[in-house]
Amino acid sequence: MRYIIFTDLDGTLLDSETYEFSEALSSIDLIKKKGYPLIIVTSKTRSEVLPILKELEINFPFVVENGGGVFFFKANLDLFSEKLDLIDNFYVKIFGKTYDKIRNIFGKLKEMAPLLGFGDMDDKTIAELTQLPIEQVKNAKKREFSEPFIFEKDEDLFLGKVIDMSSKYNTKVLKGGRFYHLVGAEQDKGKSVRYLISLFERLYGNVISIGLGDSKNDVDFLKVVDIPIVIRRKNGSFLDVKLENKIVSDLPETRGWNEVLLEVLK
Repeated sequence: MRYIIFTDLDGTLLDSETYEFSEALSSIDLIKKKGYPLIIVTSKTRSEVLPILKELEINFPFVVENGGGVFFFKANLDLFSEKLDLIDNFYVKIFGKTYDKIRNIFGKLKEMAPLLGFGDMDDKTIAELTQLPIEQVKNAKKREFSEPFIFEKDEDLFLGKVIDMSSKYNTKVLKGGRFYHLVGAEQDKGKSVRYLISLFERLYGNVISIGLGDSKNDVDFLKVVDIPIVIRRKNGSFLDVKLENKIVSDLPETRGWNEVLLEVLK
């Protein structure tokens, strides 16, 4: 029996303020020692994820922009047999719409609500909103399948209208930790994770899937794994969602990630 671990990043594997994972090194080392796949499932872009994977020293497939695309390294060729798109030396299973299409639809939504998307913001504004170093902002702006956005005012008044209008363009609105995200109606983290589980089952036989997340946009993939783990936030609160076999971390964020995985894997 083999464990497959799917994890969100911000507020889960990564500290939401420092964006570091140093407090999770003991469980990361255990995962590597056991040879278990560690799969990133995030709202971040490919350009943001690649430096993290390099620092983690792993090259497993990864899911970006809330399930918009699953990227495979060429070292992952034994996982899949279907013909996939090739983008910048990565094989890609695309579930979402292209960024150009998403931005075009977002422009229509802006006509009826006070929205501000990543494509409308300068680097300084994004850095202030995300607390990211300015050099990392450039990677955050390299969108391929989604548009993060905020309401400039009157969120309670316009949110329902934006959600309803987005569905008319075959898109939907997801709620993340800091932003809303406009994505294609056919994509979500759950669909991408289910797809990857099927590939690993074909390769390894029986697997036990573990999922770790902290936000509403993680629920879709937490529902499809065998062991869903909800990571507590810094203020002690946690995502209130009904999940079979759910585990809630005692500690927050990265320390909670480390604590729970050490317990489950040992």
